[in-house]
Amino acid sequence: MSENSTCEMYQDIDDPIMCSIGVGIFQFSEYVNTNKYILAIFGVVINSFHLFILTRKSMRSNCINLLMIAVSICDIYNMMYIVHVKINYISAYDQCKPPESYFQVFLNHIMNILNGLLRRLSSWLGILMAAIRYFAIKYPMSPTIDVISRPLFAGKSTFLTLLISALVSFLYWVHFSVQPVFLWKPVEELVHLICLEIILNLCRCGFIDNYTVAIYGAELSEFIQEYPSILGICQSADGLSQVIPAVTLPVLTFLLIKQLDITEKNRSNFLKSQKNNENSKTDTTKMIMMMTIASTLAEGPIGVLPIVEIFACPFLMVISANLMVIFGAVVALNTSTHCFVCCAISSQYRKTVTQVFLWENHSRTQKQVSCIGTSMRITPLLV
Repeated sequence: MSENSTCEMYQDIDDPIMCSIGVGIFQFSEYVNTNKYILAIFGVVINSFHLFILTRKSMRSNCINLLMIAVSICDIYNMMYIVHVKINYISAYDQCKPPESYFQVFLNHIMNILNGLLRRLSSWLGILMAAIRYFAIKYPMSPTIDVISRPLFAGKSTFLTLLISALVSFLYWVHFSVQPVFLWKPVEELVHLICLEIILNLCRCGFIDNYTVAIYGAELSEFIQEYPSILGICQSADGLSQVIPAVTLPVLTFLLIKQLDITEKNRSNFLKSQKNNENSKTDTTKMIMMMTIASTLAEGPIGVLPIVEIFACPFLMVISANLMVIFGAVVALNTSTHCFVCCAISSQYRKTVTQVFLWENHSRTQKQVSCIGTSMRITPLLV
């Protein structure tokens, strides 16, 4: 696509430099949108391994680890949804293929709702992990800390956060329903250099004459079309749910860094017998801090951009939409780093990974020894 043709979408901008910047962002977003499924596939593989490690018995006794299990499940689904969208996009190129049925469109609609719900849930659970870790190192002797550090609290808080996220999604998507929007007909593009008989076969695509199928899509209800302000309120609630991580994560990042610095300075005053336990706690704090910083860089712009769109001119609205695509890929890349951050910082995580692989090797060795012993017992009987 040429730069001049692309600049037509920026008719309110006369500055050629600004137009060139807009075109560059648009072209890069198109490239990212086309290829982000590669990051998604990589993310599914890495997060599946991450989830496998976190679900080991030695890891499930920690509240933070249980919250990370929930985050990992959300990330795996979101990455799989990106791959699903890519597959649907590729299949749409077949012009002789009828559109999706009502059930398929309805299923895609539900998957889209779940994608937004779980993406929001993942962000909120990241905030919860950072908050728990901050209060745990700031008030280590508080009885409340003992309560929120238990696995039961992780389960209850995850369920409650899921309900709130589901409510936000429900308030917005309840006003949509899957309805027929167009009629589809087989393609009638003619190849003029081929004989008439072959042309007719291509036109029909194997269907009878005057064949039509309904194209389904998500449509607003008549009530909301008459009162669009209600949908605006629901959109505001959804936008606020995205702004919360953008505002909260940087604050928690600053507090964690500050509190970790205080903890490092006071460590020399602890008893020698407590050092191992304190090292483990510090590892967890550093791990959460690194994940919070990464989430701030990835999720922050996505929360800020909807606010920009409210007050932006058409040029900035197009730029914002393109940046949303780009930072959506950054979020996909960020979800793949959780496993590496845990492995690099958490000694408990590395120990569990080692135990998993050593146990597999030990099991294989035991099977080989068992087979050898069995064959030695059987051999004399055959002689």
